[in-house]
Amino acid sequence: MTGPALSAVPWGPVAAGSALGTACVAVDRWLAPSGPGSAMLWFGLAGFASASAFVLDEAAAAVVDAVPRTLRWRTARRLAVGLVPLACWLVATGLVDRSASALSWPALAVTGTGVVSVALGASAALRRSGNPTPGDVVAAAVGGGTTVLVLVAVPDIGLVLEGGDPSTRATAWWLLVSVVGAGLVAWGSADPAAGHRRPRRAAAGHAPRRSALRQPREVLAALDTDSARCQR
Repeated sequence: MTGPALSAVPWGPVAAGSALGTACVAVDRWLAPSGPGSAMLWFGLAGFASASAFVLDEAAAAVVDAVPRTLRWRTARRLAVGLVPLACWLVATGLVDRSASALSWPALAVTGTGVVSVALGASAALRRSGNPTPGDVVAAAVGGGTTVLVLVAVPDIGLVLEGGDPSTRATAWWLLVSVVGAGLVAWGSADPAAGHRRPRRAAAGHAPRRSALRQPREVLAALDTDSARCQR
């Protein structure tokens, strides 16, 4: 059953987002005048996170839901694909970090984990809310949010997309975002019927109640009795 779950993944947007992320990181490393560490690096992260957001799309949700597998089961197998763009980010930033003393790979890793986690969490939450294909909405939000965070500082934290020092408030902020994203994934992948109560079992030592409907033998016996009374 793993095959049908993975075959429903929209591989086109996932591959396109990963390719865009790789290209942006390469431009930051070799072509950007202010790189490594320019805005192109963070647009690359946005591309990888957008690729992850499409992994949870289920265009044929009505058909897939008819399969005897839970939503949590399908989500768990799709997450294996959704974490591939994050792995690409970790590898790419590891190569960039070697040529940039101003960057810190641990800080870049935490930031990337936070962005990808919140993208997956938003997709899972929107899917549970009734949108079977939330990837395009989340991808647009990730792109817009990345642009804002590159230019605007968060109050009391500063620029959260800087990747220079893992001991700053920005790194702690992304750790918190990662936890929130993981929580959204867990909530969004819960089965709708998971909260329904199961029927109570009969308590030990007590026989189950008999149905109010008579059994066929009881009905025949009652008819014979009524017939005998009429003959009298």
